[in-house]
Amino acid sequence: MSLDEKIELKIYFDRVYNGVAGNKKYIIISNSLLKLYESNPQAVRCMIVHELTHIKYRDFALSKMINTFGIAFSSNYSRAISLLMEIRAEVESFRINEFTEEEFTNIHTLFNKQNKNPSKLNSYKVGYPSRDLTIAMCIKHKAFTTELINDILNDFCDVMKIKKKRKLVERVKSKFDPNKSTILLDVQLNVHRCN
Repeated sequence: MSLDEKIELKIYFDRVYNGVAGNKKYIIISNSLLKLYESNPQAVRCMIVHELTHIKYRDFALSKMINTFGIAFSSNYSRAISLLMEIRAEVESFRINEFTEEEFTNIHTLFNKQNKNPSKLNSYKVGYPSRDLTIAMCIKHKAFTTELINDILNDFCDVMKIKKKRKLVERVKSKFDPNKSTILLDVQLNVHRCN
């Protein structure tokens, strides 16, 4: 990733494999994920590139804006926006890390097993894709395209039983710019142990 500033890596304590892009200056990952590096560095790279993608597209700013302007994350609109941000980060991680389909599937199967991620419906309710959906969409599309956006939004509307599907899809697509950043993402991860 070509960035003008350094990005700090922070650690928090949790049993789940997780990461968060706090803002454009830091990423937080769980100590459990960091411990996984020795046995499965690909899983750590997958998560870090996912979080760097959120920084690249300033997704943390979009999330803050949704909250600031009173659009509750419980609305289907904000869930759909969040879902697109997450899928975009997954697709970028899959592409940039040049994972094989098997490697990507194994990583997300591992995350799912450790984190006990919910079903597709329950994931959608909090604006996230299920691990199975993540695997399927990344393998099918391999890039964050209009076709992928349409597939995700249509599936979201069907699973959530949204009555005004077309209206929601058009609203989300009119506000979500999939290419809003021009920063070139080219990541090389080097993890050094601090003693």
